[in-house]
Amino acid sequence: MLKSNGNLMIFILSIGVFSIINTEMGVIGILPLLAERFGVSIPQAGLLISLFALAVAFSGPVMPLLFSGMERKKSDAAGTGAVCTWQYSGHVYG
Repeated sequence: MLKSNGNLMIFILSIGVFSIINTEMGVIGILPLLAERFGVSIPQAGLLISLFALAVAFSGPVMPLLFSGMERKKSDAAGTGAVCTWQYSGHVYG
């Protein structure tokens, strides 16, 4: 199916871009339900989704540069630890 390494990289990049775009677009479909559930207006909920999309867009090129000097296992462990800490603090303090 994919003949060269360049085509494989383009295929992988396409799947990644599709996945990232799909996360924002999937939430937009249920935006009125989310706004009602959390007691905010639809424009406020939309702004939050837009801010998330901007954070993804800005951190996408920056994060690899910041972690390029670090071992992959250490950077993966640091990222996993940050997500676990964030989730735990939401359950404890939320």
